[in-house]
Amino acid sequence: ICISGGPNIHDVFERRILHHTIGERDVSQQVDCFRPVVEGTFVIRQPFEAVEMIDKAIVTAFASKKPVYLEIPCNLSTETVFVPKCSNAVPKERRISSDAIVLHRCIKDILVGISRATRPIIVIGSKTKTDDIDHLRSFVKSLGCAVAILPDAKGSISEQDPQFIGCYWGSISSPHVAEITDSSDLVIMIGPLLNDYTTVGWNAVLPEEKVLSICPHHVQFGETYYAGLEMRDILKSLASQRIDSNDSSLQLFNRYRNSATNLNEICDNNSPMSMLSIRDILEGALTPTTTLLAETGDSWFLANSLRLPQGCRFHMQMQYGSIGWSVGATLGVSAYEGRHRQIISLIGDGSFQTCAQEISTIIRNNFKATIILLNNDGYSIERQIHDGPYNEIQMWNYTEFVLSIANGNRNVFVVKVTTNGELVDALHQSSLFEGLSFIECKVPRDECTENLLEWGSKVAEANSR
Repeated sequence: ICISGGPNIHDVFERRILHHTIGERDVSQQVDCFRPVVEGTFVIRQPFEAVEMIDKAIVTAFASKKPVYLEIPCNLSTETVFVPKCSNAVPKERRISSDAIVLHRCIKDILVGISRATRPIIVIGSKTKTDDIDHLRSFVKSLGCAVAILPDAKGSISEQDPQFIGCYWGSISSPHVAEITDSSDLVIMIGPLLNDYTTVGWNAVLPEEKVLSICPHHVQFGETYYAGLEMRDILKSLASQRIDSNDSSLQLFNRYRNSATNLNEICDNNSPMSMLSIRDILEGALTPTTTLLAETGDSWFLANSLRLPQGCRFHMQMQYGSIGWSVGATLGVSAYEGRHRQIISLIGDGSFQTCAQEISTIIRNNFKATIILLNNDGYSIERQIHDGPYNEIQMWNYTEFVLSIANGNRNVFVVKVTTNGELVDALHQSSLFEGLSFIECKVPRDECTENLLEWGSKVAEANSR
């Protein structure tokens, strides 16, 4: 819930021109900026509106599990309002029920489709809510097939589950996942958010006739569209059904996997770091109490290739693709769970420069987090999509920058590493340090993951068509 101060109500009603505005008598620009990116905006203009408006904001945030914007005029913030003691105006959850008739028909059709499928597979997307995971697990276990994730849904299901096979991301999928998914005659997508990034420039769009999409408020099965349905009700109903197990997709994957060779790079401690060696070293440092964040850029591809241990959490932001997101996200996550979990953030040098000042708050509050800065001198992901002089950035002395922000505060651990052994040592020291750890990994300018090369070329084609 974003609570913001607003202009004095007397100035609003008298239509005065105020500071912190664009110089117009209409002072709604602040609300207008938030409206497209929150579930609801609530602006208090009179004290008697406060209780109802605040209750509505809280209810909306709880029900949608999305942010809301609440604006309180600066001259009303200390006003006393009456709150009924027996008020039940703020329930913990507001249930939106599915249409019972449509739900019954939809479940019946889904079960028929599953029974006719030779090799079904489940693919989980980022629109799957945390509250729905238990019902999803029951359905997954009952069906017994292989389970993959879309790239923006990493961490939504345990990667140690025997049915988990990896990430479906078209031509840059985890080993053998694309072959299994593309050859399946029924792909059950749970909460998919398919855009140009998750489909590798629209090159990983599956045929409509073999896709069953279970979305937050509807289901689409081939050309049939079922409206008025809630994902929770669908998954709960499927979890309660008796479904014949069909593990043919999982068996096929295991045959591929068992015949594959180990592609992990041998990490010589004295060798310069590569994206492959960073991946292998970082994977070895992850624990069940780690929370991993991946910034927009090559960090996406590096992080998606990691096998997360049971209990390890993961955050990324792929829909908007806003660079610098993870610096502020590191602040938020470390404030919430940094005392109990190991926070590790993978951030590129270009992204870090956009929001670097957020580390000041991390240091001031002595939050515990580890930032791994991947310094390859510029916007690597943009170079792969459309190269030009606009992808060049001023090289910073990043470690000195962090020390200057700390300004003598000893609750920072700062190190620059260039070899595999130095990275291993730095990660070990950071795991023991109570404060901000900043590890700058200096890699060659042209160093990037193979998946970024493939993905970048496909997205570039989509952009230029």
